[in-house]
Formats: sequence, structure tokens, C-alpha cells
Amino acid sequence: MGLLALRPTNAAIPLLVVAFSCGPAKNSETRTGARSGASLASGVMLIATERSDRGGRLVGVAVDGSRQRELTDLGGKVILDRSPVVSADGRWVFFASNRRRSGLEGTNLWRVSIAGGEPVQLTDGPQVDRDPRVSPDGEWLYFCSNRSGSYNLYRAPLGVDGMLGTATLVVESDGQILSPSVSPDGTQVVYMEVDEEGASRLWTSAVPKGAKMTLTNGPADMTPAWGSSGEIAFAARVPGRADADIYVMPEMGGEREMVLDTTVTDETGPRWSGDGRYLFAIGMYRSATDGKPLLGSVIALDRQEQVPVWRALHDPSAVETRIGLGLLPGPIDAQMLHKNKSYKTALREVLTQEVLRNESRQSRGAP
Repeated sequence: MGLLALRPTNAAIPLLVVAFSCGPAKNSETRTGARSGASLASGVMLIATERSDRGGRLVGVAVDGSRQRELTDLGGKVILDRSPVVSADGRWVFFASNRRRSGLEGTNLWRVSIAGGEPVQLTDGPQVDRDPRVSPDGEWLYFCSNRSGSYNLYRAPLGVDGMLGTATLVVESDGQILSPSVSPDGTQVVYMEVDEEGASRLWTSAVPKGAKMTLTNGPADMTPAWGSSGEIAFAARVPGRADADIYVMPEMGGEREMVLDTTVTDETGPRWSGDGRYLFAIGMYRSATDGKPLLGSVIALDRQEQVPVWRALHDPSAVETRIGLGLLPGPIDAQMLHKNKSYKTALREVLTQEVLRNESRQSRGAP
């Protein structure tokens, strides 16, 4: 029996909060500069949250998985920069962070240059602002906030300098609205709504303050992404199992198609490329004993490939835990993407290395 079959998932559904303390322990020293040699990539194509022993920083990643640059630094306390999204012109990265807050769950919205530098705070106050999303035309920043008590959906106009105007309420609900995604024409949003029992379903709403419609019945449908091809990708618990995988369905609802089926990991947070050809997501491998997250991976699928294969964008020099991702506008190098190992192969190799390291430590009597 293979290694993957020995490690079943123990998923927590719905996945509302991504844990940061996962993956092989890494130090928090800053690594700067682009890579050279065989792993030199064609530049940053996505932004991800990369785990360290002091939380998580934003990094720019190429299509081959290599880290090209760090966008944010971590200070003396535990900082978690999460949910990155890139502006329509590719200049700014918006994200949620606990910077200047106590604890990890209290977050405001921030922005940083795509080249990195000093982050700028966009919202303040005791409320939680999270899940930023940029409208396709680049005019609005949508986000979820509990400033009115429960989580509702707001938007604020975006200036050319990446700063926000006055935020207004656009969708409210009796439940908790999370993880929005704006339609390609900017007239609607799709989001997950969590009820009092913790069940999550997908809804659409015209904006601002238009008619709402239920797309799915749950009980664990989450993190939708509206693609330019007219499909909605989302994560959902697999019937009869405890893990979450990736599905797509028509934008008006209907029959869902599973596009990733693996029992050993949870997949969530899908993102479409601008042309609708590529689908990205986060794969989370969890402990079989206590369900704690151990390794988060950026994964990608070319839906036009003759035999579509989910591939892991692991850093060639050292596998890093990555959670959350935002894509830059522009074309993706299909040839480079196809050189990445399949997700299952890459995961098997990483887990095998971890088992061998653990056995070596135990044989030396190390803790």
C-alpha cells in the first residue's frame, strides 16, 4: 500500500479559517532576490501567503513554483498576511492582515506594491475586514466585514494610487457572507453564506443591493470563483467522505462537475486565470490523527491540456507551505506550467522525505 493511502484526511468543513502553523518548519529569515540557473522563471505570476515560524508573509511566485521575491516582511510579533488579490493593472496587492491588531483573527485591509515595500493600511477599527476581491474593471474593492454585527459584503471605490474611497454595504444576509467573487461583467457577485448550524451554500446577488438567488444546497459548498468562461469553480465536501475537492458548474447553477478528486487532501480557494483556461487552488494535507494542517500547496490545472493534470507549484529548492493565492493579469506560460510534477507525485515525494527525516531524528534520539 502506498504512502498516500496510509494517510486519510481528517477535514474540518467548512474551511472558514486557514491555519498558518502548518508545513515543514521553516525559519523566518528573509530570502531576497530572484533565483538563477535552471530554476530561473519568467517572472512573478501569482502572489501567495508563505508560512514561517512567525506567521505568514506575501511572496511572488513564478509558474515553476520558484519564489521570485518577498512582498511583505514580518516584524517581532506573529503576523499573518492572507487572502492576497492583485489589482486589475497589476500594480498593487490587496490583502487582509492582523498587523496593528492583537491576535490572529482580527484583520484589516492593506495594500502593498507588486514589487514589495512598506504595506499601507486601508481600513481600521475593531471590526474584522477580510476576503478582499477586485472587480474585473478595477474600479472597486469588494470585501467581507462584520462591522454591522454579522459578516456582510461591502465595496469601496479604488483610486489609481491603490487607496480606498468610502465603503458601502452591497449585500446583506441573515447568515455570514464570506469569500465573494465578482462576475466578469461586474454586475453580480457569487459568495458562500454560512447559516447558524454551520452549513455553507453558494448564492449570487446583483450589485449593488439587487435580487439574490441560491445556487447550491450545501451543506459544505465554499470559496467560489467566477471565471471569464461563464463557469463557477468552488470547493465542496465530497458526498460520503470527509474531504473537500474542487468542482465547477454553470454560472446560473445546475449540475456540478468534479475536476479534482483526491481523498488524502482538502482543496479549496480556486482561482481562474483571466482567460478562463487555467484553474488554480490550494491543496491542504492534514494529519491523519488530529486533522491539523501539515502542508499547503499551490496547485494548477490547464483545462485545455490533452490529458488535464493537476500540478503542484512547489519551490524547486525547498518545499514551502503556501496558503491563499492571487493571480496577476497576463498570459501564463503553458510549457513551463506543464513541467511541474503532478500534485499526487509531488505530495508523495514530500511526505516520503518527511517520514525519512522523522525516522532519522528518532534514530539519533532527537526530540
